[in-house]
Amino acid sequence: WTAGANYTINEHASMFARVNSGVLFPSFDDLRDGNSQTQTVDQYELGFKAEDKLYSLYLTAFANRLDGVPYQQFDQNGNNIVSIGGAKAHGVEFEAALRPVDNLELAVTGNWTDAEYKDYGQYTGNRVQRQPKFQYRFTPRYTIPTGWGDVKVFGTYTHVGDRYGDLANAQPLPSYYTIDGGAEANIGVHWNLRLSGTNITNQLGLTEGNARIQGSSVSGNTFLGRAIFARSYMFSAAYYF
Repeated sequence: WTAGANYTINEHASMFARVNSGVLFPSFDDLRDGNSQTQTVDQYELGFKAEDKLYSLYLTAFANRLDGVPYQQFDQNGNNIVSIGGAKAHGVEFEAALRPVDNLELAVTGNWTDAEYKDYGQYTGNRVQRQPKFQYRFTPRYTIPTGWGDVKVFGTYTHVGDRYGDLANAQPLPSYYTIDGGAEANIGVHWNLRLSGTNITNQLGLTEGNARIQGSSVSGNTFLGRAIFARSYMFSAAYYF
């Protein structure tokens, strides 16, 4: 179930509140492995929204609680490790954009989250794995109008904060950043051309550690983890009939 309310302050701003509660039933693989645990989640939100020609601003404070969350791991010896517990989190999501002059927009989005395990035995109080406390994206965009259409030039700087790759918080995952960029051209009413690049500075970042090992997975100065994708470019052309 869910319930919400919105209050309009004026034609440019409003506030809202929402609460919801839900369940997640076990999947086929869970039942096959003997796990029939039903998960529950309760969420609370309180937010503010404002927008006019110069700027946009969206702020949302949130809190949530999860119970009955199963954790399953097959270690390097083939053992199936299963534990059930919960987690709680609170934080703030933000989205803002500034349009100081015509055709230019400076946008930033992100969130700060404090998430930790609860009722998880020895892991109670630890930070939720792979969840950074802070991450954000800054995206400037500029539109160049022409007689035959328009060209949009854009870029994104993304920062992901430090995290842990395991429940025990023994394997730190360092923070990283990426830079993306590109351009899009609309030619007349039929053609759309787009060139974009991701991670154009070819940064190294890890999204998770070794899922087969509990605790630190560094051995002989070697670390096994899942990396972000390397530098790549994509060009696309579309014709609208």
